[in-house]
Amino acid sequence: KFVVDLADTVSPTDIEEGMRVGVDRNKYQIHLPLPPKIDPSVTMMQVEEKPDVT
Repeated sequence: KFVVDLADTVSPTDIEEGMRVGVDRNKYQIHLPLPPKIDPSVTMMQVEEKPDVT
């Protein structure tokens, strides 16, 4: 965990505590918010289409 600055292109309202972000390695600035990490095995268990039969 690091304390870093925001890039000029990122608004402070776009970032929340605990979320994943993309950081510039040279300047240690947050450049973009990233989607939550999803385990591939969980993704395979998600329902893609609900069947019409009961």
